[in-house]
Amino acid sequence: MLKIPQIALISFAFILLTGCSFAPFIEPTSTPTLTPTPSPTETITPSPTITPSPTETEIPKINLTLVNDTGAEICALSYAPVDFEGGMLPNAIKNPPLAVDATLEVQLDPGMYDFNLLDCKGNFLQNVSSFELTEPLTWNLSETLVGALPETLYVNIVNNRSYDLCEFYISPAGSGNWGENRLEPEFGFIITANSNYIEWIEPGAYDLLIRDCNGNVAAEKYNLTIPQNMTWTLRP
Repeated sequence: MLKIPQIALISFAFILLTGCSFAPFIEPTSTPTLTPTPSPTETITPSPTITPSPTETEIPKINLTLVNDTGAEICALSYAPVDFEGGMLPNAIKNPPLAVDATLEVQLDPGMYDFNLLDCKGNFLQNVSSFELTEPLTWNLSETLVGALPETLYVNIVNNRSYDLCEFYISPAGSGNWGENRLEPEFGFIITANSNYIEWIEPGAYDLLIRDCNGNVAAEKYNLTIPQNMTWTLRP
């Protein structure tokens, strides 16, 4: 007969009474340690260096000082660079007019200029062509700017008559062709009574013709040699 140890019987009886069973002992598994993954280092790209554009050298302007010693108010000074194709620039004299003995300063770029100067009655006081402005200048308006171009000279027509002159022609002597009227009566550019007009020419021999505003011959000269600046006064 098989003998069962007493301790085994006791254990079996305990299981029947309590309903418990023995489970094998399992050693707990340790939780793995998480090693943090380092964040990627952000690479900073430097902004591109902007190279400044080269600064253009600004050419300083030149002061042209106008002195009104003409004895009359001046209402208009028009000027333009000689190679400017848009006509004369706007009037440099603003309201009020340039009073007698007053001065006006105009700032211009260096260069060659044409000038037209009129009093407040519309009379031409100066008509200067190709004057080279290279340094500050004081211009007494009763005097003609000289030195426009070394190869040019002027004919100054002074109208001391009681009527206006609307036509002026000058052409090489003996050419037989008067060419175009140097005045522009359709625009009001005439030689009014007691005013003057200046025309720039090259030295040489010329025929000259002046007519009043009715087409009548007022004065004429033929085969006139003009070697230097000349004033032609039309007397009453």
